[in-house]
Parts: sequence; structure tokens; C-alpha cells
Amino acid sequence: MGLLSIDVLPEHQRSRVRALFRACDADGEGKLDRDEYSRILVPTVGLSSELATAAFKEFDANGSGTLDYFEAVELLQKHASGWLEKGGGPGSG
Repeated sequence: MGLLSIDVLPEHQRSRVRALFRACDADGEGKLDRDEYSRILVPTVGLSSELATAAFKEFDANGSGTLDYFEAVELLQKHASGWLEKGGGPGSG
């Protein structure tokens, strides 16, 4: 992908993204598998199950079956801009 970057987000949005990613990354590997993505990120940002599945496939650029931090940031920028604009912590969705 590479078109969007965490650097273009205001600091409060970067903080929300970092906090959400850490909350989702239960095993601390620095990437989200489908289970981590589905259990926490999807309901937090309010994606439908159909969009969530399509978005995961779209942003898993290297086909690893996981989303790294930058892939997750790009997914959020494209599909969860409403969540990014809201205030509050990672659980406020």
C-alpha cells in the first residue's frame, strides 16, 4: 500500500492508533492475526464483518495472514476514519 502514513495523522490520532494496536496485539508479536483483529479491533472501530474480512485481505499486503502495525494504520485510515476522529481511548468506538 504505502500511500498513507502514520505521520500524516495528528498526534492524538497516532496515540489512539498505538493504544488500539497494543490492546489488540495480545501475544505481543507486533502484528495482528485474524483472531486478534476480529476480537478487538473490528468491534472497537465498528466495521461490519463483511467489510472487516475484505479489509483484512486488502491490507495484508504481503499475504502473511497478519497485519503489521503499518498495515493496520492504513486499514484504519481508509475504513475507520470516523473512529479516528472520535476522542477517548482505544475502547471508545
